[in-house]
Amino acid sequence: MAANRNLPTRMTFRSWWRESLAAIAVLVSRLVTLPRTPWEHDEFLFIQAVRDFNPAQFRPHPPGYPLYVLLAKLFNLAIHNPFVSLITVSVIACVAGVIALSRAFRNLTGDADLAVCGALLFYFSAGMLVHSPLALADATAIAFIAATFWALSAMPANVTAALAGACAAAAIGCRPQLAIPVLPALLVALFAIRYTNRQRLIGVIAFIAVCFLWFIPLLVASGGWDAFVECQFRQASYFATHDAAQSRGAANLPHIAMRFLFHPWGSKLISLPLFACVAIGTLPLFRKRHRALLPLIVFCALHLAFAIAAMDPADAVRYALPGLLLFALMAASALRMAGRAMPWIGTIAFASLSLWYCWPILGERRVNPSPAVAAIEYAEREMPPNTIVLAQTGLVPAVETLLPRRVWRGMNGGMIRAGSQPRIPAILLFDGETHDPDAITFAWRDSDAYRKLTRNVLRTVTLDVLRAEERYVPLKGMFAVESAEGQTWRWMERDAVLQVPAIGRNSVTIDLQLSPTTPYATNDVQLLIDGKVATILRARRDAPVRATLPVKPNAPTNITLHAAQSFRPDDVLHNRDRRVLAVELVGLEQH
Repeated sequence: MAANRNLPTRMTFRSWWRESLAAIAVLVSRLVTLPRTPWEHDEFLFIQAVRDFNPAQFRPHPPGYPLYVLLAKLFNLAIHNPFVSLITVSVIACVAGVIALSRAFRNLTGDADLAVCGALLFYFSAGMLVHSPLALADATAIAFIAATFWALSAMPANVTAALAGACAAAAIGCRPQLAIPVLPALLVALFAIRYTNRQRLIGVIAFIAVCFLWFIPLLVASGGWDAFVECQFRQASYFATHDAAQSRGAANLPHIAMRFLFHPWGSKLISLPLFACVAIGTLPLFRKRHRALLPLIVFCALHLAFAIAAMDPADAVRYALPGLLLFALMAASALRMAGRAMPWIGTIAFASLSLWYCWPILGERRVNPSPAVAAIEYAEREMPPNTIVLAQTGLVPAVETLLPRRVWRGMNGGMIRAGSQPRIPAILLFDGETHDPDAITFAWRDSDAYRKLTRNVLRTVTLDVLRAEERYVPLKGMFAVESAEGQTWRWMERDAVLQVPAIGRNSVTIDLQLSPTTPYATNDVQLLIDGKVATILRARRDAPVRATLPVKPNAPTNITLHAAQSFRPDDVLHNRDRRVLAVELVGLEQH
């Protein structure tokens, strides 16, 4: 009798030991690489959303990610730390996701070893190692996608149809953009495979019910139907002009496709052997299981096609992740052809190489605060309470989250305030470095992994103290602060106007320069003081040129800059930057 009572336990262990091992491996890998602080731009928006969910105010950015925020809010009731609550949801999602994906692959292939190794190949890919434990919705959405395919790959029944519909809706609730590939894949599964009409109806009802549960809170938080539509329309317009156009610059489609397909796996040392395995494993896998794999094929193909065609290549690694599920399964299939133990050997080797490649990021972030957080914490600790904080656009969410009472929204607005009140302390926070001796730089170490797997921004953040002598008020024709290779600048239009405050000085020096990509070698710029021509500078590409102008010591002085030439970067570089630029302002100081 004792032997009979132990039989179900033994059968359960035999059936689930691989998935349990995978879950433990994923859990340990995420716990030992957890980020110490927020890091990515969008993480700060999600932290704000846990405190106050309002997509219309970019808490978080549209389309809102309502279910992920709701889950984090539930955890935050006990944890009382939005950032910790968000990454807790992400880590739990990674563990649940690898189990669900393993069972889905097992149902699709009938091979337990191949299935678990395929799931581990995905969860130990470089992109997942870096992005899945962050305070972002990606890991949670992928877990629900994996659960959807687990349900779709199981024997058709009322409960599996309902589970498939509910999980598909939950995936969209965590990341609404996934509706584009999820809906066709779900319809293919429900209406092209073995489900009865009753089961199809149950699946559709479950899908609609769960969508209703996350959509109503999203609608209420957005301020009603009209505000919701307006918010989504603005985001769609931004997506069309930025992600699908400007962000792509001069890159051609093959180059963008390479970034979406190859970069998520890491270096060429990893990605090339893996894609060789994908090529080898494709035919045997599809020949035997093409009908069962059809929903997964539809999902991955549509997701990657949309990503490559329209999404921001800077975020290619993170955006591509859901579409790579099938690649991991095909690679595991090739390894399985080499023998029963080969999928495990290959997976361990792949995971080890991925961890090694990603460690410059993973090791840095687990012990050190992100450069943005370090800079802002320094400002909070060392600067007077009345300090004006000017933040570059990419740093605004971080400053709003960590210094909500200090930030002056908008670079120009902050410069106007700092320039009109030169005696009040002011600092500038921006991405990159500068040679300014007043600046303090906070940085993580540079690495190929950081450049390839991330947006390659905010690895270095500079806090620059704006002395009264360096301040001015931008009145017309000046763009945002930019930085690269230790230098900061502001592009100006052909006609620009700035005002220097009265601080008791008699002169001001202005440094101008041309970018190496400017289509003309020189550009003559007239400088006018209160409407009268003071001098003419010939700006060049190779080095800054300086003009010294008289200013009124007891009253603000307006300086107008009129350039002889201007250009559109898009006409020269074909990078979809349609600003009209003339010359760079690289320095200004009163003496």
